[in-house]
Amino acid sequence: MEGDAQLQSTSSYRDGEFVVYTRRWFMLLVICLANVGNAMMWISFASVADVTAEFYNVTSFQVDFLSLTYMIAFLVIGLFSSWLIDTWGLRIGVLFSVYVTLIGAVIRILSGLSFVNKRYKYSVVMIGQTLGAIAQPFLLESPTKLAALWFPGNQRAIANTLSTMSNPCGILLANALSPVIVTSTNKLPLMLELYTIIPAIAVILATLGFCENTPPRPPSSSAAEVGEPFFDGLKLVFQSRSYIVLFICMGVGIGIFSALSTVIEQVLCVRGYSNEFSGLCGALMIGCGLIGALLSGVYVDRTKKFIETAKVLICCATFTLIAFSMITRFRGLPAPTILCICLFGAFAFGLLPVGLELAVECTYPVAEATSSGLLWMSGQIFGIICIVSSQAVSTPLPVAEIPYSNCANSTANRDSGPLDMTWSLLFMSSFAVIASCLLVVLFHTPYKRLNAEKKYGEEYGC
Repeated sequence: MEGDAQLQSTSSYRDGEFVVYTRRWFMLLVICLANVGNAMMWISFASVADVTAEFYNVTSFQVDFLSLTYMIAFLVIGLFSSWLIDTWGLRIGVLFSVYVTLIGAVIRILSGLSFVNKRYKYSVVMIGQTLGAIAQPFLLESPTKLAALWFPGNQRAIANTLSTMSNPCGILLANALSPVIVTSTNKLPLMLELYTIIPAIAVILATLGFCENTPPRPPSSSAAEVGEPFFDGLKLVFQSRSYIVLFICMGVGIGIFSALSTVIEQVLCVRGYSNEFSGLCGALMIGCGLIGALLSGVYVDRTKKFIETAKVLICCATFTLIAFSMITRFRGLPAPTILCICLFGAFAFGLLPVGLELAVECTYPVAEATSSGLLWMSGQIFGIICIVSSQAVSTPLPVAEIPYSNCANSTANRDSGPLDMTWSLLFMSSFAVIASCLLVVLFHTPYKRLNAEKKYGEEYGC
């Protein structure tokens, strides 16, 4: 067995009868880069919504729809992407997604070129966004599959954390860079061009180095098991009350994050904050989230206290979201605003990898792409609800407040002027409170995968 492993990797090592391969880190890098590039496409317009609306001559809701497209596409093809990854393998899913992402990024560039009639520019950029949206489900469902098939039990949570948080990392970069690049409408095409670089690199690396679906020898006993067939797995996950609770609660969390990332500029500009400040808040939310996710991933890898960690994090995230909703009702409070958004990011993003691991634990031996993919689909459902409702429940900014607003006219509802998003944030907060109560009170599950591996180790002494 060792000779067989050495043919595959010079740095593999033996742990009982299981083998891990160094190239798993390269594959992790490919998925991370692909997720970063795709996420930058998704959220590239959010922190420059006013300039985007002016460039494409559209309303604020049409700008939001560029992000909403990702959520709608996930609902349409999310199950198909889970089936494809589970049936045809991780490699096919990753290669398909990186190529489609790159094609979408190139089409987006066309919308910024002068020879395209201004009436059609928005339609062209929407086509590019839609292709990126089609690729996203494959990329978001790949991390748990990669972690389960290629990483040993004591590295799965951290591998899942790194690959899952690459999507928020892309959002961080877009929120930070978009306001810096797009200082005027004629700079928006430059942003579209720059955001094609990472998808291009991901295509090259995936084509050259993503060569296998599974390792020659599994890294753990659970990786060696044959999972449930796709449609049987679908039935099993919804027979688990614990998974249904997780499906709702994680969906709310992912949905709120998606909505907040989309409308943050519209939330803050009415209080006089600049696009640069909005971009900074979005970037800090995710930057602190990356730290929180890394810490929670390391912690649960060592302690295996997935349930306790998830319950603490969702309660803390809800509290800080409520605080953010209250503080953003007032002008001239940049420091408290940043503090609240940083804490929300740390707690909310810390919950994401823990929740995805819990989905696998409470549905094992259902395939990882199925259990995690359904959570992401739930997130898109609640994201759509939050984004659409944020426009529906927002109110016209009082006349006395309009002089203090920093929103460009094009971001506003053209009949009522700038919109106050206070009720939108409170609506999201109420969702978060309900989800927290459900998870704390109703979520209980044995760790089925960990227990199966423990039993295997006791029986075979490894």
